[in-house]
Amino acid sequence: MGPAIVLTLFLTGLAAALFHLIWGQTPGQLLSYWLLGLMGFLAAQWLTADATLPLPTIGVIRVIPALLGCVFGMLVANALKL
Repeated sequence: MGPAIVLTLFLTGLAAALFHLIWGQTPGQLLSYWLLGLMGFLAAQWLTADATLPLPTIGVIRVIPALLGCVFGMLVANALKL
């Protein structure tokens, strides 16, 4: 696996664990938070691919928009009670 994939999985896993620690109730929610967070992370990464915003990056990953997409995905999972 490439470093970008490992970093993506690490950041989404960390965000999902923190989100579950605050709002989670069942162990199954951790998986749904992680999956929807990963989808939001990847969607935000894809949507900002052509943007020339002066935001911090780690390698090819735009950290701030990607994490905002991750949090949005987890909020959707929480709202839908997945």
